[in-house]
Amino acid sequence: MQILIQAADVFNNIGDVSMQLVVMERLRKLWPDASLHVITREPNHLAKYAPYTIPVKISEPPQWFGLRNLLRKWISDKKRQNLVTLENNLKIFIPSKIKPNKALLAALKQSDVLVFGGSGAICDDFVGLAVRRLDFLEKAINAGKKTAMFGQGIGPAKHPELIKRMKAVLPKVDIICLREGHNALPLLSSCGVDMAKVVTTGDDAIELAYSKRADTLGENIGVCIRIARYSGLESGFSTIKEDIYTALQAVANRHKISIVPIPVGPNDHFSIGDLLKKPNSVQQPETPERLFNEVRRCRVSVVGSHHAGVYALSQGIPVICLAKSLHYVYKFSGLAEQFNNIGCEVLSYDDPQLKEKLEIALENALQNAQENRQKLLQSAQTQIQAGINAYHKFYELVENKVTHSK
Repeated sequence: MQILIQAADVFNNIGDVSMQLVVMERLRKLWPDASLHVITREPNHLAKYAPYTIPVKISEPPQWFGLRNLLRKWISDKKRQNLVTLENNLKIFIPSKIKPNKALLAALKQSDVLVFGGSGAICDDFVGLAVRRLDFLEKAINAGKKTAMFGQGIGPAKHPELIKRMKAVLPKVDIICLREGHNALPLLSSCGVDMAKVVTTGDDAIELAYSKRADTLGENIGVCIRIARYSGLESGFSTIKEDIYTALQAVANRHKISIVPIPVGPNDHFSIGDLLKKPNSVQQPETPERLFNEVRRCRVSVVGSHHAGVYALSQGIPVICLAKSLHYVYKFSGLAEQFNNIGCEVLSYDDPQLKEKLEIALENALQNAQENRQKLLQSAQTQIQAGINAYHKFYELVENKVTHSK
């Protein structure tokens, strides 16, 4: 048995790493004798986390894009958005004119199944990547491979070419497992996907985070801020960070507790350090375990990153999610529903009363943390089991195919 896994191309984000580790471990349990071939740009990083895998190295694409970042300080947000639109269209058009990666096609030909590991890539904010992945998925389907998409965050998606490719490819996938169904289920239905093939399992990383939970709640406030184009904070963070900092500091001082940085992405430690007025003092954890150890110290977390929220909730710790872009409104509203809208409140960065509302939300979360802890842990357990069941469903589907082929 040879399994090809499309995961995070670069293992520099703890959220991506934790999702892929769970994917690979679940597959190993189902097929202990299978070889796992993982598509990656950095084989050394993959070997660090999963030495039992076989890397399928793909080359870094040419850096055609990034003009919008170079001109950030000199052009208006409206002009910059026009550049984003232009670049997104180029990201769809140009890769289609390039010959497919030979190593990738060879690995696909030799594999029995193609598995897409946890990701939030099928959306407008990553339209170029989304279309490339859908194209590759279609190649696997046309080659007769069984296909699965686990732990997927899908949407928001309105780009015409992306919707076109979703409608052409996703209905043919054997099983699609979603991080959240609140927003993704209607989108998949509109794309013609048979809902019998779709399972809402929650994020695969829940299993890893849950396994690292402490016996009791911590006392502190965890913080993760994500400054990125898709979070909507590239140009707006400087105007609101003082309000966020003031609210955090007021609650921390009142309860005599600490503010704990929880950086998940490769640049989160910079934005958190900037927020806390401690530049260059926040370090990026090297492994999921080190990050989970910091999460364990908290009684509540304020998060602007999806996985920072997942890690806290999975350990029974309530979160206050801060969102600005539609991308993160989708993520956090879905995450809240996955945990039954308990211990997960979503606030808007654009709210003129953000400081006051954040301070009130923190006080309420601290007060109700113990009461909500067991409910959050139960929600995590339910999602973990749903994910395990979905993997077993795919296993049975594949094995039935193997039996019939014999």
